[in-house]
Amino acid sequence: MYKGGMRTSALTTTALGGAGIVLLSLASVWALRDGYHDWVWNTPSQGFLEVLPTTAWAALRLWTFWAFATAVTGLVLLRIDTKLGLSDAILGGAAGTWIFAYLAGNQLGPIGLFRSWTIWLILIAAVVWLARNPPTLAIHPLSTGQKLAILACLIMAVSTVPVELGSPVPPYMDALNIPAAVQRILTFSRYLPFDNDPYGYWSPTNQTPGAELLYAFLGFGAGIRLGVLAVTAAMVPMAGLIIFATYRLGRALMGDVAGGMAALLLFADTLLLRAQIGRGTPVAFALVAIGLAFLVDRDRRPMRTAIGALALGTAFAAHAIDGGFAVATAGVVLLIRMLDDDLRNVFREGVCLVGAVLVCLPEFPIALQIKLPYPILPAIQLAGILMIWLGARNLPPRPNRRPTLADWSKRVPILIAFAFLAWQGEGIGHSMYVYFPTLLILCMAGLFIALISWSPAQNRTVYVAAIALIFGGLAEHLVLSGSLMSAGAQGKFGVQDVLYKVEEYWDPYFLIFPAALLFDWIYRHLSKPISVAVLLALLIFPWSQPAVDLTYYEHPVAEEWAKNWLCAKLGWWAGAPDHRWVQSPSELALSEALRAEIRAGRITTATHIVHVTPHATIWHDVLLHSVYTGIDDDIYVIHPDGDLSKGGYAGSRMRPIAMLPAAVASNPPYIVVFQQPPTSLSLPPRGYDEIFNDDETIRLYRRGDLAPKPQAERASQ
Repeated sequence: MYKGGMRTSALTTTALGGAGIVLLSLASVWALRDGYHDWVWNTPSQGFLEVLPTTAWAALRLWTFWAFATAVTGLVLLRIDTKLGLSDAILGGAAGTWIFAYLAGNQLGPIGLFRSWTIWLILIAAVVWLARNPPTLAIHPLSTGQKLAILACLIMAVSTVPVELGSPVPPYMDALNIPAAVQRILTFSRYLPFDNDPYGYWSPTNQTPGAELLYAFLGFGAGIRLGVLAVTAAMVPMAGLIIFATYRLGRALMGDVAGGMAALLLFADTLLLRAQIGRGTPVAFALVAIGLAFLVDRDRRPMRTAIGALALGTAFAAHAIDGGFAVATAGVVLLIRMLDDDLRNVFREGVCLVGAVLVCLPEFPIALQIKLPYPILPAIQLAGILMIWLGARNLPPRPNRRPTLADWSKRVPILIAFAFLAWQGEGIGHSMYVYFPTLLILCMAGLFIALISWSPAQNRTVYVAAIALIFGGLAEHLVLSGSLMSAGAQGKFGVQDVLYKVEEYWDPYFLIFPAALLFDWIYRHLSKPISVAVLLALLIFPWSQPAVDLTYYEHPVAEEWAKNWLCAKLGWWAGAPDHRWVQSPSELALSEALRAEIRAGRITTATHIVHVTPHATIWHDVLLHSVYTGIDDDIYVIHPDGDLSKGGYAGSRMRPIAMLPAAVASNPPYIVVFQQPPTSLSLPPRGYDEIFNDDETIRLYRRGDLAPKPQAERASQ
């Protein structure tokens, strides 16, 4: 009777809480002013239903496959380590799927074995092994922090699901190099590390193989043949993974409830909004959080440590700045651990970090285009995996001792981070005050609580987030002072890019954890319902509505919902020929003509297409055949917008039109001309056949010797 009463009371509390959140959400949306209100209530949908069958079918297939792969991987992990726990096995399964995609792509991709049937054979073999050796499942009730993380997922899904279903193409202008790289793998069933940038608009340093191989893996497994759909169909599960990874890191640093608060505080950041585009920069934080969480958790286990190290290595390959800072943060944590752990164990964990660096090492020669023959890169990764296994396999549980010196050493980074954030000169404090003022204040309050808390076992592990903030602050200081500026144009752009990534991604993400500590303190010392209610009201209701770009500045969730719903209704690509697919029917027809050439065997991974165009920036109507075919695009621009030898263009295959004669003289296999070029270019040259023409707007020429031979001639040969 008592248990039944407890269940009834819990259900009543949950129902009342849910009703309160719904009322808060409705009131918040109704309170929106100006454009946001019109976006929600007065803007009709255009074209959403036309793309819905395509996007919904892709989402169903990809979500199902990713969930299946996660379940299989998680059960394998649980079978190997029965004490891992079901929740960590699920999270490790999601991360393990990503890690496997990256490693398998490098091992099997260059030899053409990274494809659908290989992936499914491996999964089926794992299922058979599990059927013969089933793991023991211990299912526990959801914790408070996990419930808060689920609530964060529901808040995210309110607007992210419509955006995904309305976006067959990633909704951002400079994110198309990712689906183009994915399409190349899907088209040719081959991953070539030094030739997987068909887009051609950016320098090689912008490649993110850790992200590209994940989307290709999901596309192969789900049977999705369009790279753009493989990326956009992953939008919602990727956001969910970021949320639960953030919860897990918060739990490792401060406890279960604080982890749930951290998951909710993601909405004070802009990471989930940016993750919709699928670029490596935002999505890498899922692996960063899992890697750090598993490495710093007090409950040290060999499997957890190994997954954490592999996750950090893969995070580096997904985005070098995010992953590099995460590995550096983990390294400093190990140095502090020398004060309260056995030095042999710290050494073993250090070996795991070295292994993580070897796992991500291919990123360096790829970015620098130091072309190494196969299988050098896979061999380096295998050496890294071996080091991680050797380092992690004999790791005992962490000793339950916390000497005073170790406790005080953890206060030092917290104090330094507090000083960094409080200082309003050029640097992290000023930039965060401009872009995330409320989150900054909450973070400083949480750091203050960590400083004055006298219990060594409580709150002090937040020093890991403080170390991450210190790295961000130091990077900002060095860039702004000019200390890191390189002489080369590409080097200067890369250094400047560090500043952008730190200010827009790294720093605000790690502000979340000390801020969560504040609400955890309210939860434990004042009132549980009030702590959650105040946090949700602070995040969702539009208390102030300044005219800012939501991608860069903190904002209420209600405004983010409005922006996402507008994107779902109208499509993000308002200036393109098609608001959803970006390309016009004629431009998509060109891609189909090129796919026919691929099927005929005339286009391979070695083929480059000379592409003559008046403009190349996405704000103009441009040909994006590489996004839909994966064929290498060499772009010759008649009216370039800026110096193509500088910034992100340095080292790209986007070139001024003055270089076209030399390209034509090399007799390229295909030439595509967009719009009417100057007559002085004399296109096409002799010996080329026109195989596609759309009212003189798009013309595709093929070199004569590639033409299919008549049947009689083939028979005589």
